[in-house]
Amino acid sequence: MTITDIQLLEKSGGRSGDWRRET
Repeated sequence: MTITDIQLLEKSGGRSGDWRRET
């Protein structure tokens, strides 16, 4: 996962931290 993908997840999804568990 790229930095951009992470930023989009945190801003659009509002799930800061969830991407760490999914990846």
